[in-house]
Amino acid sequence: MSISEIINALKQYPWQVHVGMLSLIPLYIIDIKFFMKKKVGLEKKIEIAKERGHVARGTIDKKDSHKLITNQSHSDYSYLGAYYTYTVNGKNYHKKFSADPRNHTRSPLRTIINVYWINNPNRPFWDYSGNSLGQWYDMLTVFGPIIIAIIIVLLLGGGDAIVQYKLKGGV
Repeated sequence: MSISEIINALKQYPWQVHVGMLSLIPLYIIDIKFFMKKKVGLEKKIEIAKERGHVARGTIDKKDSHKLITNQSHSDYSYLGAYYTYTVNGKNYHKKFSADPRNHTRSPLRTIINVYWINNPNRPFWDYSGNSLGQWYDMLTVFGPIIIAIIIVLLLGGGDAIVQYKLKGGV
């Protein structure tokens, strides 16, 4: 298919579709400029914890250290959680840290990890904690401009124009 054939095919669509498609350019520029760089969910929580100095080093528990060896051997079974010990103001804490299996194909377990908390060191999180808010936000920033462009086409009467186009023998 040549470029002229593509241009002729595009000319057959109603003008509302062209406006909707052209609106994607500024919508994605706005999206990239303002929304994609924004820290949301886990990234924001980690940033707040670092600003407050609420970061500690956690070391894996000896009874869970075998999970690291299993993960490095590329076995079919991969551990996504282990118990870690960390110290805050002289007090030892012993917590299990797990990774969200939807985000990882291999386990992120390490010998030493960064442990974060916002207000209470007894409610910690780490770099691989679940981040459902961040995932929803990422999906919205990718698909939001497309949804807005479709709404623009429909508000301009594009739905009726597309039906008429199809009745005339279009795609």
